[in-house]
Amino acid sequence: MTDIRELLKTSYTAYHAVKNAEELLRAAGFVKIGRGEEFAVAEGGKYYVIDRESALVAFTVGDVSGERFAYKFVCSHVDSPCFKVKHGAENLSGKYARLEVESYGGGIWYTWFDRKLRLAGRLTVKRGDTVCAKLFSSAENFAIPSLAVHLNREVNKNFAVNVQTDVQPLFALAPSADGLNALLGRALEENEELVDYDLYLVSGEAPFRSGLSGEFLTAARVDDLTSAFSSIEALIAAEFRSGVNVCALFDSEEIGSSTNQGAGSNLLKRTAERIAFALGKSKEEFYAAAERSFAVSADNAHGAHPNKAELSSLNKVYLGDGVVIKHHANRNYTTDGFTSGVFKALLDKHGIKHADFHMRSDLPCGGTLGTVSLGEISVDSVDIGIAQLAMHSAAETFALSDYAEMKRALTAFYGCEMRSEKGGIALG
Repeated sequence: MTDIRELLKTSYTAYHAVKNAEELLRAAGFVKIGRGEEFAVAEGGKYYVIDRESALVAFTVGDVSGERFAYKFVCSHVDSPCFKVKHGAENLSGKYARLEVESYGGGIWYTWFDRKLRLAGRLTVKRGDTVCAKLFSSAENFAIPSLAVHLNREVNKNFAVNVQTDVQPLFALAPSADGLNALLGRALEENEELVDYDLYLVSGEAPFRSGLSGEFLTAARVDDLTSAFSSIEALIAAEFRSGVNVCALFDSEEIGSSTNQGAGSNLLKRTAERIAFALGKSKEEFYAAAERSFAVSADNAHGAHPNKAELSSLNKVYLGDGVVIKHHANRNYTTDGFTSGVFKALLDKHGIKHADFHMRSDLPCGGTLGTVSLGEISVDSVDIGIAQLAMHSAAETFALSDYAEMKRALTAFYGCEMRSEKGGIALG
């Protein structure tokens, strides 16, 4: 039994989230295929691949004979808005040392002030002649101090954050010039030399339950780790009878997905093709399988805000509404009437709560990775998530019951036999 609170707490960055996902998969008997290794897969097998430490694709192989060869994809992302530490980051100002950072993604930056923060990410180290990556999170805490109201009487009227000048965390009192390198150096073994890093300033606060019955959970990185870990848990739990079940965790969604490990890469298509070829399928059989396949793009939705309900559409979704199916006229989401209907039929079959989400028509609608990833492999797809509050804040809120419903939904999806019938899809 996994604890989503611990997973949210310790998945500081995409690297940490992938590591946590890998540990869940290994405990469930999944076999790792190393980068650059030949795909040796067979019916009944469970496997995963990791791409550049921050993206992961896991899959199970059922009966792939004839038209039973098809894919069921669930795609989500493991990155979240935060701050990336610059090189030569230490900024000495009087008796203070601060760290120079730049924004990663579009966060609600005022929520980052006066909060417990940590440094986390990936260190690049040299061991002899070998350069390799190493996971890192600081034991030390840091903070970005607010300006006292006595020094800014207008702060409660309008607080605009300048990322260059306002969000540099307080690092130390009168440190040596190599303070940051010294901190990172404490994470190295005797045979390791630090040569570079991908380092982020992230929330280090523990998730906490709230509400009269503890029904809510407030935590960092709810968007989109609740989708990522529910899909991993579902893949592990599901009975895989036919076809190939695939769980893809991408990096870089918050910055547009256009990286080697993002949904805009060929990672998903490449992995799906290699599975097919390893199973002795031809390219024609692969493309035919794709036409019989179905994808779920999993990313959270905006729940109606208790104090700003007027900013939601008329058909509001609330925390506690279960699985949210996301629609948009200009197709910022992949959902259409047919794919939504197929997925609703599956949810109804298993008694799983669900609701429809539309953005207010006079507000811009954010996108997600589904429309990006399916540019590489075109299959029928639906966008889903759970409702949450304070998206892109340093502390976001969701209902624990919705997480349970999401796991049930994705487990049912992986466990069903979707068969292409003339004019439609049969749910076995």
